[in-house]
Amino acid sequence: MCHSTEHRLRDCGNFKKLKYAERLQLVFEERLCNRCLNDHGGQCWFKFRCSVGDCREPHHPLMHPVETVVGQDRFILHIVFILPVTSGQQDKMEAVTADLVFLDKVNATTVSRAIIQTLTKFDVDFDKVVVVLTDNATYMTKAVTSLKVLLPNCIHLTCNAHILSLKFIEAELLVSAPTSALLELNDLFKTDSVRVDVVFIMMNSAKLMDLLTWFENRQVTIHLAYNKVVDLMAEFGSKGEKEKNKIYKKAFQDAAAKLNQYYTETSARFTQPGLSFMKAVRGFDPAQAKILSLDGLSDGIPECAEKLPEIEGELAAYKQCALEIEDGVKPAAFWFSQKDRFPNLSRIAIRYLSVPGNSVDAERSVSAFNTVDTVNRQSFEENNLASHAILVTNSKI
Repeated sequence: MCHSTEHRLRDCGNFKKLKYAERLQLVFEERLCNRCLNDHGGQCWFKFRCSVGDCREPHHPLMHPVETVVGQDRFILHIVFILPVTSGQQDKMEAVTADLVFLDKVNATTVSRAIIQTLTKFDVDFDKVVVVLTDNATYMTKAVTSLKVLLPNCIHLTCNAHILSLKFIEAELLVSAPTSALLELNDLFKTDSVRVDVVFIMMNSAKLMDLLTWFENRQVTIHLAYNKVVDLMAEFGSKGEKEKNKIYKKAFQDAAAKLNQYYTETSARFTQPGLSFMKAVRGFDPAQAKILSLDGLSDGIPECAEKLPEIEGELAAYKQCALEIEDGVKPAAFWFSQKDRFPNLSRIAIRYLSVPGNSVDAERSVSAFNTVDTVNRQSFEENNLASHAILVTNSKI
């Protein structure tokens, strides 16, 4: 940041030149508002929303996280393929940056068109696409919704790691004293109230950070995702009821309310679009199938609903089989070992268990791209730049 008093941060040329991750870090460290980029330490009264494409989320356009900006009003959409596991011994999916699509405008139409063009380019069977992972931008939701006819077995999932990171930052800012310089830390920590706040964050953010780290992996863990979030939501709700300190009580209650907004189907505001799937996919875990109704499989997993007549008998047999399976058996290993016994159901189970709960690899792709020939990037032709960047990003994600 240039520290000039002649202009605001949102008009600062140096700030605009920073990579998205650097802008995000600076805004977080300086305790600035994500919407107006001012240092007001309270509720933001600005009503404007992001103007990138048809995003309209409550953040400043400079804080829009999805695309890489190149040149003047040019964007790159990073499309990353997550490959399903291929054996019972493999419990980690592979990520490959498949395409970098240059866009003049970012909206539901351009994004959905780019997705279809990339799938067609690599001759991907539309029926085998089971998930599109995005952030929670409105235009992303519209784009994926518009693809339902072409991708009948596909569900839309918002990055859980992104949701949790937003909740963590909100909770931390609520209980932390505002500061704009690291040099103030020495004096700041002499303040008893600040030290109490830091201890509060340290003791109560560990579980949230552990869950955030857990969500950022590429392991076969989607069958546990819903339980993890619900447990955290319940813990925050309980602490909110018992906490005596008014500020901390509000922090717990607000965090629980926000998580409840995202992970409850009755919420009037934005919810996790893949919520039904996250609940249903638990049925493919033999340990959970012992106590869960498998009726939810057809509600949350498109292919189960479509193939219900074919798998109905296998479902009944699987329910009985699950009762005899010892706890601790990994779901992927189980389904690969039972392919002959449950041929139709195992194929569906393996496919949907291979869904990651995050879009971290897309963020890594963006970060890797930003290191590609930064100085000479403008001299590349689009095709050459995309090809070169794909090689580099795939070596790093």
